[in-house]
Amino acid sequence: MTLEEYAQEVGDALRNAHNDKDMAALEAKFAEADQELAAAGISDARKVGFWLNVRKAAFSGEWLMEKQANSSLIALMRAIEQGLAARGAK
Repeated sequence: MTLEEYAQEVGDALRNAHNDKDMAALEAKFAEADQELAAAGISDARKVGFWLNVRKAAFSGEWLMEKQANSSLIALMRAIEQGLAARGAK
């Protein structure tokens, strides 16, 4: 699997975790991807590109929306944005 294909997989998984309202799956996927990148010896510069591709992949699909102001989806989206921002800033 190429790095681009893995970015697509991670992006899809983040979106699916959001849509399933599953914070544990979201956190697990971020942790898994971090470990995979470290184990593969991916450079910091390539990690930034990887996380940009993850963002593109995640936001290319359909997201579950709710009208409630206190929706758990808000917390999940915030976690996705914070996770991507932290990893993309390296």
